Amino acid sequence: MKGQFMVVSAVVAGLTMITVGSVISSIQSQTFEPESTSYDLRYIEDEAERITSDGAPTQLERENYRKLVSELNYRSEVVYREDENCFDVYLTSSGEQYNLECLS
Repeated sequence: MKGQFMVVSAVVAGLTMITVGSVISSIQSQTFEPESTSYDLRYIEDEAERITSDGAPTQLERENYRKLVSELNYRSEVVYREDENCFDVYLTSSGEQYNLECLS
């Protein structure tokens, strides 16, 4: 009787270890990038502030800013609002959407 209990306990413990190992492996293979998104958003905010701080940006500065935003891994739209000297930036990706209004 003791032998059977030990065998059953060993099998249960082994299956538990295999399950825990596969869960840990699955978690390790997932990618999380909240820092990357946060960094990207902060970067485009800072760049908008930099180019609007001395007054209205030139056409070349506005175009370069649009190119900078388009380099991110999002579909993007950048609108310059002359009346307020700021940019509206709209970023869209699968399952994510960011609307950054009047960045200056």
